[in-house]
Amino acid sequence: MEQETLQYKAFHLERRILWFYGIYSGKDFQPSKLHYLRLLLTHFVLVTFGLILLLEIIVEHNNLEVVFQIAYHLIILVIGLIKTLSLCRTLPQFNQLEELLRNPIFNEGTSSRCTFISEAVNSYKIFSRIFWKMVILTAGVYSFMPLIDGDVPIPVWYPRESFKAYCQFYEILWMCVFPPAILAIDVILMGLMHLMAAQIKTLNYNLCCVTDRNPDYDVEIQEKQVQENLKICIRHHLAISDFVSKLEEVFSVGLFLQIFCSIIAICSAGVYVVTVSLTPSLFLRLVVSMSIILLQIGMFCWVGQGLITESDLIGESCYLSEWYTCSTATRKIFFIIMERSKRGISFKAGNFFELSYATFVMILRSAYSYFTVIITTLK
Repeated sequence: MEQETLQYKAFHLERRILWFYGIYSGKDFQPSKLHYLRLLLTHFVLVTFGLILLLEIIVEHNNLEVVFQIAYHLIILVIGLIKTLSLCRTLPQFNQLEELLRNPIFNEGTSSRCTFISEAVNSYKIFSRIFWKMVILTAGVYSFMPLIDGDVPIPVWYPRESFKAYCQFYEILWMCVFPPAILAIDVILMGLMHLMAAQIKTLNYNLCCVTDRNPDYDVEIQEKQVQENLKICIRHHLAISDFVSKLEEVFSVGLFLQIFCSIIAICSAGVYVVTVSLTPSLFLRLVVSMSIILLQIGMFCWVGQGLITESDLIGESCYLSEWYTCSTATRKIFFIIMERSKRGISFKAGNFFELSYATFVMILRSAYSYFTVIITTLK
């Protein structure tokens, strides 16, 4: 399989899921009238579920246990709506990013063929399979565990007891729509960031090997070849930086709001555990949902840290090459690359949070701080 096909097809499953729910369309998934109907139905299910959650909060506003339980799920729902609406709004830009994966600059090495891209795709597929198994487990626990107790999965408003069975069915329908549609967006974003980190790793490899010479050519031809390879590396570096910038334009706002809402969700979960008497069913649902939230944020920060780490090595990769054997003109090109690399490549959420390990720690610390303030206030 050609490398550009390997990268482009890596997200085929997630694109198909989003297309099924009407959120995505592209070159391989053309929109139709039925497509737009699915989009309306998807958002209808999400919005109406949010409304009946709000109605239940209004009705049960004196019941602290129910309020905290609903607020936790309402925050998660808001995060999902933000993501879907953001992708729908910026879908043309996202389609352009997909096509950029076919760009020759992302698929041609300047030295011997390295395998960082294929390794990144394989690791992404392994993560994707594990992630979707967790999603299926979470959806199954939320949908069917409460039915054993004869209760609705999530407390929602319904006019009379005879409507309880319909609410149970509706919440199962919501679980079939919400996790796949929302989490597919996260998996695609993580995969694209992971691929860009692999592209920078490939660039570093090429820079280390850029001074490899062919002894069959004379010195002047060898020097010109080194300079040409360096120019390809410069174009590769600029293309990666441009791709990450465009990726930020599509997902930055949604990811920023997700980080902010995740802090509230983690805090709410802690308050929920302390203030509510948990049944085994409620405890299991809370554990699996929090696992998904922490895995999401943790993976975003991990792939973001990968971008930072690899981009910080660009200058070092230039130094590790045999630059000292090159002419003055070639050394100047090395110097330009090293100076340009001082502006590291990273993914910023809303131009506030740079995704990294430090950001993940900040999220946990902030959630804990808010948790202690709320618990102190309640006491």
